Amino acid sequence: MNEQTINDFILLLKKKQQLENDGYQQSETLKTKNNLFFQRYKKAEFKRLLKQFPIFDIIPQNQRNVLNDFQFIKSSYNEGDKRIYIKKNNDQNQYEISIDGQNYYGNFKGYVSYCASNIVLQQNTKYIFRIQLKSDNYNDLIFGLMKEKNFNIQQGKSDLMYACFKSKNNKLQLQSSYLTYNYLRGQDMELEQGGIVELRIWQSGKLFQILDYPNYDCKATLQNETLTQLQKMNDLKLFIEVCTSQERHIITDALIVEEFDD
Repeated sequence: MNEQTINDFILLLKKKQQLENDGYQQSETLKTKNNLFFQRYKKAEFKRLLKQFPIFDIIPQNQRNVLNDFQFIKSSYNEGDKRIYIKKNNDQNQYEISIDGQNYYGNFKGYVSYCASNIVLQQNTKYIFRIQLKSDNYNDLIFGLMKEKNFNIQQGKSDLMYACFKSKNNKLQLQSSYLTYNYLRGQDMELEQGGIVELRIWQSGKLFQILDYPNYDCKATLQNETLTQLQKMNDLKLFIEVCTSQERHIITDALIVEEFDD
């Protein structure tokens, strides 16, 4: 442990003790909000410190968790309404979406289907969706936006506004046979199995961004032509594509924010 790391650790411990003395409830971690100490440091620097020493839970300001407002509707496309399994985990406030491969005996086993949110996204609202991805090798994990009018008629990804992670060698790589992703930071986004992706949406700002969470080492977006179309649409929903029982999408957060972090 070098001198800088020791100094960082001492700084956080002193602040933790100060907050406890000021009346904050003692716990394994401390939740903090509206505290000037944290406003003096760059967010990226604090993320580095807290990753090393997780003694604080930072409560982000100016955001609202709206996951409970969402429901996910199974599409009848390729009999998804008979195959898709949606589990709401109330304890963790998460949705898990997969295929029930054991109880389906129809003709579309192994075919792509999807579910979509009951809510049409508002053009002027800034959304953050965080999705944990799990899959066996050689499956594609796909999620994104689709037009409401196309629900049950065609694949969700047909509107070409989606993220595609290919599962290979126990890694998840952002790549698609039909889309080219532009990188705003980093390159060749790759996650471990069970990694979490953050999807940021702001239609009126022509913003569709894909980030690795929580490190934010990479930030990717769609082609400019697609983003221009995104700005004009008023009937978009979040969709999750599923194909086999080996794929799992776990929606851990749905947030409305005032601003996006870098």
